[in-house]
Amino acid sequence: MKIKLIIVLMLSLGIFLNAITLDETIKLALENNLDLKAQGQALKSAKADKYGSYLSLIPSASLGMNYGEYDAELDGDNYSNQISLTVSQPLFNGGKIFLGAMIILNRKTIAQNNLRLLPMPRVNIFPC
Repeated sequence: MKIKLIIVLMLSLGIFLNAITLDETIKLALENNLDLKAQGQALKSAKADKYGSYLSLIPSASLGMNYGEYDAELDGDNYSNQISLTVSQPLFNGGKIFLGAMIILNRKTIAQNNLRLLPMPRVNIFPC
């Protein structure tokens, strides 16, 4: 009988020392929900892809430079300079860029809806 009483007292003391409020419990559940975190990351990824798809619609440019100097004793005065600038813009590729942008926008919408429709953790309150 004494052992049961000691165990009950120890458990009740431990429960009271670690007690948290309902609001803290809900906050912890939301912070540690892996499904919620995964959907949040999917939404961030879709937003980043959306901006990347817009960048594929504008022209791209690259600039390069080479400079070479040769030994004057072997070849005489020999210098080489090269500067290049390349600008490219696809004019027509069958709508691939536009359709890719539309697909990514749809991915973003799907990620937003998945995050909104994700079931929230339930908190059961038992009467004491």
